[in-house]
Amino acid sequence: MTSKDKPGKETHTSVVFIAIFILLAAGIVISGYLYYRNYEKLYRTEVERQLSVIAELKADELTAWRNERLADGYIIFRNTAFSVLVRRYFENPADADAQSKLHAWIDKYRMYFDYDRIRLLDAQGVSRLSVPGDLAPVALSISQKISETPRSGEVTFQDFYRNEYDPEIHLAVLVPIFGDDGDSRAIGVLALRIDPTRYLYPLISRWPTPSHTAETLLIRKDGNDVLYLNELRFRKNTALGLRIPLRGIEMPVVKAVLGQEGIMEGIDYQGLPEFVAARAVLGSPWFIIARMNASEVYGPLRERLWMMGLVIIALLISAGMGLGFVWRQRSMRFYREQYLAADSLRTSLHEKELLLKELYHRTRNNMQVIIGFLSLQSQRITDEAVLDMFRDTINRIKSMALVHQKLYQAKNLSRIDLGDYIRDLVGMIVKSHARKPGAISFQMDLEGISVLIDVAVPCGLILNELISNALKHAFPGERDGKIRIELRRNADAEIEIGVEDNGVGLPEDSDIRKCESLGLESVLHLAEHQLRGRAEVLRMESGTRFRIRFREPEYKERVCNS
Repeated sequence: MTSKDKPGKETHTSVVFIAIFILLAAGIVISGYLYYRNYEKLYRTEVERQLSVIAELKADELTAWRNERLADGYIIFRNTAFSVLVRRYFENPADADAQSKLHAWIDKYRMYFDYDRIRLLDAQGVSRLSVPGDLAPVALSISQKISETPRSGEVTFQDFYRNEYDPEIHLAVLVPIFGDDGDSRAIGVLALRIDPTRYLYPLISRWPTPSHTAETLLIRKDGNDVLYLNELRFRKNTALGLRIPLRGIEMPVVKAVLGQEGIMEGIDYQGLPEFVAARAVLGSPWFIIARMNASEVYGPLRERLWMMGLVIIALLISAGMGLGFVWRQRSMRFYREQYLAADSLRTSLHEKELLLKELYHRTRNNMQVIIGFLSLQSQRITDEAVLDMFRDTINRIKSMALVHQKLYQAKNLSRIDLGDYIRDLVGMIVKSHARKPGAISFQMDLEGISVLIDVAVPCGLILNELISNALKHAFPGERDGKIRIELRRNADAEIEIGVEDNGVGLPEDSDIRKCESLGLESVLHLAEHQLRGRAEVLRMESGTRFRIRFREPEYKERVCNS
């Protein structure tokens, strides 16, 4: 078998093993998915059944509790002995015997049936007797109800209310007191006040199983709102204080007061997803809500999902390891050959890096030789214009040699730090011009931008021309001055190079594009043709500013495609 056939056979073997693994993995995943979906269905059914049972149980308990409280009132309702005592006391408040007997009766009744306060009021709603004894003001809601109770002639239930003089929440059973048997006119009302914190609220909040989010809510419709009647588990001071507008139709509590019963999903008062079972409390405006956060409902499902995932992963790993072991035995030789080929490639790459560094080094040395020849030749020249041309040419070659020196010293053989290169380039250019030390100050604001050699070389040539031009022409007569050099990446992701001096500036009628200077002509050519950028000159109040802008990505793409 030739070496050319080996990759094809390995590829075919790999495809077969991968196909087998995919079939095994698909079977494992599908089986796990079907098992989990069945478990999820059974689990949710159990959670919904639990919520429904609790809501129904609470609704039945509240219905029984209300009926018991009304039954307490009916024990006194039409009780002749009690009515006679009340009449005696109302007709003669100074009758100590009647007052004592009424007080004893009411006190025993309060203690036996566990009422918070029992108050006896006349037909005008004036408190005549209270146990405990202080005659605190009557709540406005009770006063309004008392005016209706005698006319109704029935025991009535006062829903949750808050006394204007007392911040606590109460309920009350109002029992009309009639005179003699057959008298249809009530002479007073006995108000049996209930403290819901003693029995009712604990009854509502009690949950039969451990849970960190489950709770029972008692609500009723109040105008255009849902009114919460008990304290909530995750928010304080909510009883008769928290309201939810009926327009929040996505909330189960709103659906409940609008008549919908059973299992619902929606958003709770915390803004979190929840599961709810809603039931109406018969004979009352109340609705009982048994709720649980969706996070708790889905918690065991997530645990089971994680467990199933781990089992599936373990099975997949086992299948993969089995197939991999067989595959490994068949592929060992192939991978050994690949390793040897890769090692050979690394060796070859290292050799090429050494050759490339040597190329940079030799290129720089060759340029230094050229610079030496030009320097020797320039010593024989007496014409200052020709000598100046030699200096410019030497500086241009030095700027290119500096690029190769930087690349030779860098770890990355294709890119250099343009800012660091510009600093060294400026120092080199200043040394080549015979200016008084310190006469020209340089201010450099350079960002660290990494560029290819094909970008660094034209940038160096451009800067050489602009800085040399400023040193030769912007400060005549050995005058002092300042040159500012900038390198940055602007908001349009362009590389921007600026050279600004505070010298004499360009003549008003000069046009840089029609200038016969070789240096400025080369700046335009390098910027617009080689870098494919834009060059512009700005005349300042004092001095001149050159700015070059180009996009390196476009330039890299041009290099790669060339």
